[in-house]
Amino acid sequence: CFTLRDESMPVADPIIHEITFRRSTDSADQSDSTATLYEFECVQGAYNVGSVFFVRNSWDEIQPLHFAFPTFDVTREDPDDFESAVTGVEITGYTARDVLFFAEYDPETKRMSHWVKWRGLGDASESGSWLFIDGQFVLESYRVDPSYDGEVNDIGIYPPR
Repeated sequence: CFTLRDESMPVADPIIHEITFRRSTDSADQSDSTATLYEFECVQGAYNVGSVFFVRNSWDEIQPLHFAFPTFDVTREDPDDFESAVTGVEITGYTARDVLFFAEYDPETKRMSHWVKWRGLGDASESGSWLFIDGQFVLESYRVDPSYDGEVNDIGIYPPR
């Protein structure tokens, strides 16, 4: 994270969200839990802006957040031409990342979203959403548009069909 690591760069104040939630294991007489979400702008590229997140739990512990991501392979008509027609996208596994691009947190739905462009046009990209459940962000959906065809025509790869 360049903006948090480089002492010569000014660190902008974080965007802060207070999250009130109930855990699935809470009994009816237990009070709601709280968490504070901190977003720091971290990466500025030619056409993407990335952020890292930290969460403070009700015990006053602060931890960095990592988000689950599917890894995938794209199959094309011509494997040597990344602009050739896409014939398939297959999930190959899962990983975790600490940076989300063009991240937005919606306090109403407790949903975090992310969209990263593979090139400036935005016609090739990937996007995802995570729900805040039981004190953590859980992957809800993931979409990818590997087509490089000048149009946005993403396909859902998670949840698997």
